[in-house]
Amino acid sequence: MKFVQLLIKLLNRAWRRKSPSDREKGAITVAETLIALGVGATVLAVVFAGIPALVAARNASTGMSGLTQIVSSVRMTFGVRNNFGGLNTALARNLAGFPQHFLIQGQTSPQHPWSGDVEINGAGQSFTIEFSQMPQAACTSLVATTAEMSESVEIGGKTLDITAQDDPNTGPDESAAADIATLCADNPPNDVTWTFRG
Repeated sequence: MKFVQLLIKLLNRAWRRKSPSDREKGAITVAETLIALGVGATVLAVVFAGIPALVAARNASTGMSGLTQIVSSVRMTFGVRNNFGGLNTALARNLAGFPQHFLIQGQTSPQHPWSGDVEINGAGQSFTIEFSQMPQAACTSLVATTAEMSESVEIGGKTLDITAQDDPNTGPDESAAADIATLCADNPPNDVTWTFRG
């Protein structure tokens, strides 16, 4: 009996601390736990809030580099003759230098980073590249960075005026950027078609 009482007394000492200072030495209080959970939740919220921006930036970079790779590979192959007759998507996807990350297994057409089809067609001395089903933000950023490298750009079937010139007195012409934003906002997702010359 004395043994049981001694055991209970030892267990009581182990589970109960004598003073507040003993409690502070080994245990985490509820307040400390809540603070740690709050800080962790804030960090996770910040990280998850930044992920869409990172994905959008990666897609924009991939889209732009893919478009320029397609233009380069087509010009390298057909530009010597300066005749793009017979060029189509099936032929273009087999060219050296075609962006492999646009080729998705099981898809007949190459896919741009926003999951729409990429169509390529040539006729005479020019060729077109179309990115179908471009989301509004992607359309705006990609066209703004690539419009000047092409002869013309159509957004949703409407031709963008890319001939506006910068005024040395007033600075860059803002009308082209406004036109791009307006056309990309019209009925998204839009098909964007660039026309290039050899």
